[in-house]
Amino acid sequence: MTDEPELTKQEAIDQLAGSINRFYRKEGKFQFDVLRPASEINIEFVPSGSFSLDRVLSGGFAKGRSVELLGELSTLKTTIALMGCANAQQMGMKTAMYDVEGTFDARRAELLGVDLEELQMVQRDLRGDQALDVVCSLLDQGNFYIIIDSVAALLPKEEVERKLGDDTVARQAHLMSRALRKITNLNRDSVVVFVNQLRESIGVTFGPRTKAPGGKSLGFYATHRVRFSRIETVKEMRPVWISGKEENKSVEAAWKIQAKVEKSKVGRPLGEAVFLFDLDTGLIDQNEEMLNLSLEFGLIRPDGPQHFVVTTTGEKVRWRSGILELIESDPEMYRNQLLPYLRGQATTEPTEPADKPAEAQAPGEALDALRAVLPGLRLPSEPSS
Repeated sequence: MTDEPELTKQEAIDQLAGSINRFYRKEGKFQFDVLRPASEINIEFVPSGSFSLDRVLSGGFAKGRSVELLGELSTLKTTIALMGCANAQQMGMKTAMYDVEGTFDARRAELLGVDLEELQMVQRDLRGDQALDVVCSLLDQGNFYIIIDSVAALLPKEEVERKLGDDTVARQAHLMSRALRKITNLNRDSVVVFVNQLRESIGVTFGPRTKAPGGKSLGFYATHRVRFSRIETVKEMRPVWISGKEENKSVEAAWKIQAKVEKSKVGRPLGEAVFLFDLDTGLIDQNEEMLNLSLEFGLIRPDGPQHFVVTTTGEKVRWRSGILELIESDPEMYRNQLLPYLRGQATTEPTEPADKPAEAQAPGEALDALRAVLPGLRLPSEPSS
């Protein structure tokens, strides 16, 4: 028998992990620990640009993961991807974009906050497989935010080498399946955003009538899968010139966009976010989002039919428009207050009303109180004295 003390379970695991890590570093195969405890894994998020969407995504797009944004045309898929790119640049991340469709507008991206000097554009002349190889090279450098717009426009090598009439079934799905295995393996602290379109399914009687090109592999590998749809068009009366006369006419002023989270591995799935897109400014109305979320989380509470109270300062404001003006005066303060709630680090606590209703007395206590006031009180069931 040996006099060595018996190791605990955790000490045995640490000893085994240390020996394995030393062996691989000695062999020169890896410069990092092959085994490490899961408690050291900390997920960081890149804000998407919409507070409502960040809330259902538990903070935004997770770093080290892939994201799929899909939907019909003109549903702000590319806009959300570019707003996330602007936030990634503010966090010090490097950014790149593969504009397969050729629809990138530099002025529009600059309006959304993207620094064009820091955004690297992958050459459009590359085939789909060549461009994805470039993406893998960027991921190997680390700390990148990469947009691929869009998956439906990726051109496989087989389609380039064949005529239009030749059969190229499932070539794009095969390309995505091979590329995603490599991208997932190389992605350590980057975000890869795949913008995807929708196609009508022919001859479908039951079930969904649309599907996304590129096969099913992207849906499995993606950590976030968000479907965008336009659910309402907001109109307002504005003066317009018709035949040399100024007349009031109903024109489109904004779109109400619904973002449905179909998959999320770092938050609650099947969440929905609704936000307003102003057609005049070309931006999401973040002040309206902050107002709605502040009311939901209790940072702003209604005080009667017309007044609101700011919980942190106690300031009273009249009308909803007054709260919007207050938020516009200092949006950074309200944004910082909302961040813990969007990331799930704070929760709302139920508040008790100011005036509590009087507690109901027991029947015996109420009868004794009446007899103290009226000594001759007698119930019909009680015998007379």
